[in-house]
Amino acid sequence: MISAEDLYANLIVDDRVSGSSSITTEITVRGSWLDGNVYQNAGLINLLRVTGSISGTSTDPIEIWSVDQINSVSAASISDVRIGSQTAGYSGNSDIGEIRTTTGEFTSSFTMTIDELTDMDIAGDFDADITLLSAMPTAGVWDIGDSFASTAVTSVPALGLDGSVQINTNDSGGQFLGDIEVGSVTLAPDYEDLSNDIGDGAAGEAPYNFHQFEGPLSTGDVRNCFPHHTEQIFVGACEDVTSLDEVIIDHYGPVYVDGAEPYFRVEFKPDFGLTWKPVTNYIVDTSRTDTTDGGSNRRIYLIGNTSGLTTYDFNSAGRFRIRPVPGKVKSALGLGSSNPDVEYDSSVVSGDEGSTTGTQYDWFQFRVRLSLCQSGMATFEGEQVNTADMTAWLVEPFEVNADGFTDIQDFIDMADAYTP
Repeated sequence: MISAEDLYANLIVDDRVSGSSSITTEITVRGSWLDGNVYQNAGLINLLRVTGSISGTSTDPIEIWSVDQINSVSAASISDVRIGSQTAGYSGNSDIGEIRTTTGEFTSSFTMTIDELTDMDIAGDFDADITLLSAMPTAGVWDIGDSFASTAVTSVPALGLDGSVQINTNDSGGQFLGDIEVGSVTLAPDYEDLSNDIGDGAAGEAPYNFHQFEGPLSTGDVRNCFPHHTEQIFVGACEDVTSLDEVIIDHYGPVYVDGAEPYFRVEFKPDFGLTWKPVTNYIVDTSRTDTTDGGSNRRIYLIGNTSGLTTYDFNSAGRFRIRPVPGKVKSALGLGSSNPDVEYDSSVVSGDEGSTTGTQYDWFQFRVRLSLCQSGMATFEGEQVNTADMTAWLVEPFEVNADGFTDIQDFIDMADAYTP
C-alpha cells in the first residue's frame, strides 16, 4: 500500500525490476494527484483512491495503467487523464472495475482504450472518449449524475451494451448529448433501436421515457415493449400471438411503481367506436415489476385484475392506450422519495377520453386485431361493423368492448354500430 498527501511523482511497479508477477497495489492520496503517472506491470491495481482531484493538463495527461486490471479509480473529480490505455511502452489495455468521482466531473480530451469497463459512477458531467474492446458486462452500470456531454463518445463492440447507461441521475437537468456507439449503431435520446440489436442493455436520460420503437419488426426481432408502441397486433388461435394476456412497457432506464394502485390509467376505444372510455380492470404485476428504488428493472408488467370472478385480458378488438398516473411511476435513481416521475414523450398525445381541451397527455398505445380462424378474416375491416363480423360472432363469439365478458352485450354493441 502506498499513501501520500499531494502526489507529483511517477509510480512504477515493474516485474522487469522486481521479478514478481503477482503484486497487488493500493494507492491512497489524501490530497490531490496533480502530476505523475502510475504503471503497474507486476499484477493489478486494486484501488487508486484520491481524496481531492486527479488533474492532468491538456498537453500532459495523467496515465494510469495495469498489466492485469484496475479494480477501482476514485477521486473527487478527474480531468485530462488516460486510464487503462496501452502507454509508456507497456503492452495491452487494462480491465477496469470502476471509475468513480465523488463530487465532480470526469473529463478528458485524451482517447482511452480499455479492454473492459464494468461500472462508472460519475457525480457530475461525463465528457471523455472511451473505446471498449470487450462488451459491457450484463450487471454493469454507468451512472452519470449530470450530462453526457455533446463531445463525449463511448464505443463498445457490436451487441456490446449489455448493461445500463443512466444519465442525469442527480435529477439536475443533465442531458444525453453525446454519442454511445454500439458497433455501427449510434444511440441518441429516445432511440428506436431494439435492445436485442445492441446487447440487451439500454441507455437513457432520466426521467426515463418508454422505449420508442414503432416497427415494423424484422424476422427474429424481439420487442422491447409488448406490443410495441402503435403496433397493430393480430391475436387469435391462428396467429403467433394466440392470446394477449399482459402488456409489457420497457423504459430507457430502471423504473418502479410507488404507493398503491392505480399506477396507470388505461383507456379503450372499440375498433368500430368513435370515443375512448376508461377501463379499470388492469393492474401492475408487482411480482415482476419493482416497487422500490434501487433496482435495475426497466420493465413494467400490466395484467388483468384477477381478484374477482372474471379474468381480464387485452383480447378485445380495438385500441388500448396507457399513461402513468402522476406520482405513481418513478425513475429509479437512488434518490428515494425525491425520485422523478417517468416522463413519457410519445407520438400519441390527447386528453383523457379523447378530450382536446384541458391537460394533454402522452400515451403508450397499440391496436388489437382479432383474427378469426374459422372465417379466415380479421374483425372490423375498415373500422366498421359489417355483416361478416356479425356472422362470425354468432359462430365464434369474441370480445369487443373490453368489459371482461364475452357475452350478448358484445353483439348488442356491434349491432348498435352496424350500418347496412
